Amino acid sequence: MYNRPDKAKEILLTINEKYPNSKLVKNGTIDRYLKEYLITTGTEAPDFKLVSLSGDEICLSKLKGRYVFIDFWGTWCGPCVSEIPNIKRLHEEIPADKLVVIGICQDEKEKVEKFIKEYEITYPNIMADKTILSLYGVIKFPTTFLIDKEGVILAKDIRGENLTETIKRMVE
Repeated sequence: MYNRPDKAKEILLTINEKYPNSKLVKNGTIDRYLKEYLITTGTEAPDFKLVSLSGDEICLSKLKGRYVFIDFWGTWCGPCVSEIPNIKRLHEEIPADKLVVIGICQDEKEKVEKFIKEYEITYPNIMADKTILSLYGVIKFPTTFLIDKEGVILAKDIRGENLTETIKRMVE
């Protein structure tokens, strides 16, 4: 399904329409998968207001005027953990008045706090819940979004050793 997003979206919409009483429709699974295809490059990023682990309130709409990089991750996710140095470098090299980096982690709070301390992560992190995961259609980890100054998704699922250079080209 991932190589044919239009077909996947069509199938998911059909399931929603034809089988409204199925378990996957009722429990929201189909909607989450559908949002994975709908919340993408060129669409407005869903707004949220959440509290970071350090106690700061983060509201996406209040960050307009700056680019925002969001990383949905988990301490249990190998690819997520291997991406942390790249995201740390991104946070350190692009000033906060130009780019805000936010981690949204799905795990137990104590594990996340220990991980953040151990890996010396200084950008804000928020505990993920079903609402934020559903809002962004996150069905796999890691999932990243780069949101432009107007709140529109500029890129999705960008990562790797050249993350900072890639984003610098996009935001300058």
